[in-house]
Amino acid sequence: MKNFIEKLGFQLKQLPTEKINDFEIRSERKGELVLNDGRFATVFKLKVGHLLLSQDMNDLLRMCKLLSITVRIDGEPVTVEDVLNLDIEDFNNLMAFLNKK
Repeated sequence: MKNFIEKLGFQLKQLPTEKINDFEIRSERKGELVLNDGRFATVFKLKVGHLLLSQDMNDLLRMCKLLSITVRIDGEPVTVEDVLNLDIEDFNNLMAFLNKK
């Protein structure tokens, strides 16, 4: 198991498809939210592979990585830095929407 995890690549590609080694993580669009500044955030369904890609010892950074993988803003990919600069209300709304069934 340790060797498997060590061999996993953490280079992110465009959503909705991510690749970890030879495994492809597909994700469908879940819905959209309007952020406080008027931009549109498209949220993609959460997959187990997204959790693997977002692993971090810091819980808040893990959530930021998860949003950077599963959200696009105005059709563009989002970086961790973009998520860190979100309004806290937008951050909470995106996390709630991502976790909503």
